[in-house]
Amino acid sequence: MKKTIVTAGLLLILSNFSKAQTPNSSTTEKNAITVVQSFLDAVKEKSHAKANVLLDPQIEWDQPGNNRTSGIKKTPDEVFKMFGIFFKISAKTLPY
Repeated sequence: MKKTIVTAGLLLILSNFSKAQTPNSSTTEKNAITVVQSFLDAVKEKSHAKANVLLDPQIEWDQPGNNRTSGIKKTPDEVFKMFGIFFKISAKTLPY
């Protein structure tokens, strides 16, 4: 299955919009924004079930920087652990 890399401040590989679209099409970009926003909304709601269906099992999430959350996450569980750290250090006040 073709994976599409989405950039929205973060890199994600998402399975839900990998249907025969070219990476440069405006439809793909709009779908990517929708999927990323849906994922971030689910994280903010602390809905693991909603967020989990939006992550590809073979995700490669590249979190930039040089800190405890930086680096490549290769499983949905690693991504959720990272967001748990975000919530902890932000006192549950993530701004998105």
